[in-house]
Amino acid sequence: MIFVAAEIFIRRILPVITLLVFCVACAGLKSDPLQDPSLSEEASARIVRDIFQPLAEQGEKQAQFSLGEMYSKGEGVSKDSEQAAIWYTKAAEQGDARAQRNLGLLFINDDGMPVDHEKAAFWLSKAAEQGDAEAQYNLGFLYSKGEGVPKDMEQAASWYAKAAEQGNREAQFKLAVYYGSGNGGTIKDIQKVEFWMMKSAEQGNQRALYVLGLMNSSDKWLQNDGKLAAHWYAKAALQGNSDAQFQLGFAYAYGESVPKDQKLAAFWYSKAAEQGDMYSQLAVGSMYATGDGVEKNMKLAAKWLSMAADQQLPDAQRMLGYMYAEGDGVSRDLKKAFELYSKAAEQGNILAQAVLGDMYLYGTGVPKDISKALEWYNKAVEQGNIQVMLRLAANYNSDFGEIPKDLSKAVELYTMAAEQGDTSAQCHLGMMFRFGDGVEKNLKKAAEWYGKAAEQGDDSGLWNLGECYRFGTGVPQDYGKAIEYFTKAAEKGNSFAASSLASLYEERQGVPKDLVLAYAWYEVAASLRNSSYVKKERKRVAKELTPSQLAAAKDLARQLHK
Repeated sequence: MIFVAAEIFIRRILPVITLLVFCVACAGLKSDPLQDPSLSEEASARIVRDIFQPLAEQGEKQAQFSLGEMYSKGEGVSKDSEQAAIWYTKAAEQGDARAQRNLGLLFINDDGMPVDHEKAAFWLSKAAEQGDAEAQYNLGFLYSKGEGVPKDMEQAASWYAKAAEQGNREAQFKLAVYYGSGNGGTIKDIQKVEFWMMKSAEQGNQRALYVLGLMNSSDKWLQNDGKLAAHWYAKAALQGNSDAQFQLGFAYAYGESVPKDQKLAAFWYSKAAEQGDMYSQLAVGSMYATGDGVEKNMKLAAKWLSMAADQQLPDAQRMLGYMYAEGDGVSRDLKKAFELYSKAAEQGNILAQAVLGDMYLYGTGVPKDISKALEWYNKAVEQGNIQVMLRLAANYNSDFGEIPKDLSKAVELYTMAAEQGDTSAQCHLGMMFRFGDGVEKNLKKAAEWYGKAAEQGDDSGLWNLGECYRFGTGVPQDYGKAIEYFTKAAEKGNSFAASSLASLYEERQGVPKDLVLAYAWYEVAASLRNSSYVKKERKRVAKELTPSQLAAAKDLARQLHK
């Protein structure tokens, strides 16, 4: 029995006791003392005291450089740029290129040291002449800016080239830019641009990756290859380049060289937006406002548009102004809306200028002021905004508008819009020349303007030109052409043209009398426009038709209306 009990103890109880002892021991052991951060700090401090400091004080330049680095980084000692400069100087004076380079950079970077470009250039020159690539690059930069040395683009290019040949990716990028612009005595050379940009990109320079995307998206530089451009944008975007992230978002938004995908567009736009890219912030805000690629959320739309507006982006200011005017995503605030529209308008945003004109015209969010309304409308007109031209012209052409009637100004505005090809303005101008409103009556010019609108397929222009040929107004009378233009206009849904065709067939003007066709065209006109006159004429013609003729006319109307 004793042996049995002992066996039970060994097999069952002893393991439990052992586990408990182990757990207690582990609980007492908080961490490995050799991993204590304070020990690491002490070790670094001892390296400074036991090794670097004594050697440096004995004049060993390697130790002086190392001690300078420790002070510069705050490793083993408190960070102290002045002490770093002292030890770098001691090593630099003994010809240590690394110390010369780091000393020069201390005088540029304003890291606790007064900026002194002359001293920076002096020490960087020393290091650059010894072949230090980073010093060569930075010296090139100083020459390009004229800081500490006379501005000299050829010297800048020369030093960039030396550093680039040693593999400095920033210098390779700069040299590529120089070959693209012909700066620094270089000759424009697309092949060298691509060569050095590729060299820089191969080392992961995100700016070079982005520029390669730009270069492949235009015939000006390389082949216009959207897929290759997307490839470079993608590589740069993955490295966090906000410009490339915007371009990738744009590519997905519009399906340029990649499958159209609004969700991915929103993703990449948001990545760039988070880095402060205002155009991406505008894009994200717009997508939240429309629910395109993301769930519609007007509060988030307002958030992103506000960020872009704070960076003075006119379109963002205009869109945010609209949201404040409507109380959409934000509390309605016409004063704030006016403020935002004003900021956008002052930067030349045409749509904002037009809205600001409306606000002054109707006294929305600001005291009514016709002169200021006209001032902003005219700014939009000067930029060629056709819609504002038409609205302002309509006001000048009306007896009931907010702006005093002025037919000559209406003609001027309609002419501006008409010369830009707007068919509505061309038709209005035709009407004003036809009746002598605001301009000397000129039937030939009336027909010419109707003709310009008709050439663009405008149904109103086609109908009016048809009327000119029907009555010989400004053109020789020609029923054949009148029917041709009326038919084209009616096929585009112009009810007046359908009525004109009906009257031609009823009155035998240029065509044999055909009451079936007359009724059919009146039927088409009635289906296009609720007009008591058309209904009356249709009813009158119907009385002259037999039941079978009326049925045939209605069937024909259905075919014509298709």
